[in-house]
Amino acid sequence: MRAVGILEYGGPDVLEVIDRDIPDPGPGELRIRVAAAAVNPTDLMLRSGLLDAYLSAVEPPYVPGMDVSGTVDAAGAGTLFALGDRVMAFVDPFRPQGGAQAEYAVVSAADTVLVPQGLDLVEAAGLPMNALTAHQALAQLALPRGASLAVTGGAGALGGFVIQLAAHRGLRVVADGAPQDEPLLKLLGAETVVPRHPGPSDPRTPGGRYRRALPEGVDALVDAAVLGEPVLDAVRDGGAVVTCRPGPLEVPRGIVRHEVNVMAYPDKAAALTELAALAGAGLLSVRTAALLAPSAAPQAHRRLAAHPDGYALVVGADVYSRILDYGDHRTAVLLGDGAGAAVVGPVRDGHGFLGTELSSSGDAHGLIRVEAGGSRRPLTPQLLEEGGHFFRMDGRGVRDFVMDHVPPALHRLLRRSGVPAERVDHLVPHQPNGVLLRRLVERAGLSHVHTHRTLEKYGNIGSASVPVALDAARRSGALGDGDLVLLAGFGGGMSIGATLIRWQEQT
Repeated sequence: MRAVGILEYGGPDVLEVIDRDIPDPGPGELRIRVAAAAVNPTDLMLRSGLLDAYLSAVEPPYVPGMDVSGTVDAAGAGTLFALGDRVMAFVDPFRPQGGAQAEYAVVSAADTVLVPQGLDLVEAAGLPMNALTAHQALAQLALPRGASLAVTGGAGALGGFVIQLAAHRGLRVVADGAPQDEPLLKLLGAETVVPRHPGPSDPRTPGGRYRRALPEGVDALVDAAVLGEPVLDAVRDGGAVVTCRPGPLEVPRGIVRHEVNVMAYPDKAAALTELAALAGAGLLSVRTAALLAPSAAPQAHRRLAAHPDGYALVVGADVYSRILDYGDHRTAVLLGDGAGAAVVGPVRDGHGFLGTELSSSGDAHGLIRVEAGGSRRPLTPQLLEEGGHFFRMDGRGVRDFVMDHVPPALHRLLRRSGVPAERVDHLVPHQPNGVLLRRLVERAGLSHVHTHRTLEKYGNIGSASVPVALDAARRSGALGDGDLVLLAGFGGGMSIGATLIRWQEQT
């Protein structure tokens, strides 16, 4: 049979499809012909080696997966299921048989329940682990009806199940979310939604934002997003918090800490039976992001690791002073050290990235080069004496490449984005030198656009040029909400990168 295997720890690309023998069920076990197996954060932790201690008795390849759905294919002694039964199960991946991500999975009958007719068999695979974890968290808290509960990560699978189960049990739920998540969170049952990320007038900590919504503090918190200490301010004195990852946490003000461990949750079958019934009745929403083939397991891990509503810090930096030949007037007077950064995050609909263009021409790699000092030509005393470690540039060749290749790349980007060149408001380009920059703007037909230059102040600072120029444009007040901003970079390789964004002014 085919299975997703991990032969060594690492990034998503260590995942591969392997062949394994079809396992046989023992007493009290079932073999399931798998319809679907979910991918969860635990699988990413297993793949990266963070759970190695749990696999000390298991030889690779490891098979991930803790959720499975399918039909009973074989049954061991002492089980009450019939062949062909539609089932879902919680799976222990820390055993020689491995986890759920295979064509057949052997599971404990005690961790298996029937899938109700109203629940799609494939979608049922998204229920066991996260819904069981939510069930356990609420069981640990044992809150009475009317109590208040804060939930972090409510738009995720675990947080979403916590919200729905809590609302079903009569709790008042406060959840955090990005603006685009608010309709979903309200649909799941959250009475109040607080901002996940602070605006100018919001408290800086997540706990402070919950407190603004409920000044007296919530009775309990389920920290599904693993925010930790900064969110504890949300909880009243003497309240409770459920943490979803092990690790140290200083809990103040008499707050009681509970830790979920779904592996140790007793009587999983009873909890799964309740959860399956709620899902079959439409009271629990199983949200499937995508249905992928086993060969796409690396893609699934990358998608799960991404944070579409979070923030990313993008940094560009070059230190030319280490490689400049100060006797070469063609480069030494142009190039300088620099670093620039931009924070990329969620924006309103219609704003943000409208399109990108990336290309490279490896046959032109000799135009900008450092001959020695890398793996191809390690630096030796002789090469050092010859100046092999210095930055070299064919100025005319670079000029010709830029003039021939960059304007068409910018126009391809504008065409794909559906934006005529005359509608562009700002150009924030790499800053090579003044003459080349002026000619590039003219050749690209962008003379009408406000071109932001920092060349006169900083020189050519390489990959820092675009973020530094963008920052200068923002600080000057030139960028208005809704303006179309074209960012254009080019350099060694030879390579070109450009993006078109609709600017959102900070509020």
